[in-house]
Amino acid sequence: MNTEFLNEAINLFNMPEKWNSFIELSNKRNEVINLWNKKAKNVINNFFLNDTVESWSFISWGIWDYRWYLEDFGKESLCIWIYGNRIQLWLNGNDFDSNVVTSLLNTDRYSSLLSLFRPDGVFEGDFKIIEMGDFVFNSVNDGHISSEELAWYAGNRTEEFVTQIAEKVNRIRKNPELTQLLHELNEKCKR
Repeated sequence: MNTEFLNEAINLFNMPEKWNSFIELSNKRNEVINLWNKKAKNVINNFFLNDTVESWSFISWGIWDYRWYLEDFGKESLCIWIYGNRIQLWLNGNDFDSNVVTSLLNTDRYSSLLSLFRPDGVFEGDFKIIEMGDFVFNSVNDGHISSEELAWYAGNRTEEFVTQIAEKVNRIRKNPELTQLLHELNEKCKR
């Protein structure tokens, strides 16, 4: 924080009651974030439970976990997993051979699956590609929105948030060629 901003904050909290209110609210930060994410979760669940695609399944759990996977291979297969502000291709290395997937994704045939996401992380164990915070809300942080900031948009601009998730997920889910590539990868790496 810059000095000018800190001085404004000091002036804002010019009474003990104001300072104590700020501390109390600050201590409830995670509860507020969770409420916004729960609001969005209901809308996301309704959207994807009603927008079904043949051969694809959808599950959600916790506050902000969502997974789209091919029914033939199950929820631990190479799939799309959103966690907070992260969208990623992931697999459970106990059930699927992560090294085989990495090798195949480096070939011309399968590399197009990686090109669908901004490569903020690539081949990090069972995470094949990770895109972090690539959401756009006409914010100064567009493209690099933290999980905490994204929670505000999830709770206050929920429809825009869900639309962006659907656009990202459907690049694979509603594309027969890419779905076939994902099917082949899962088939080749199943333990």
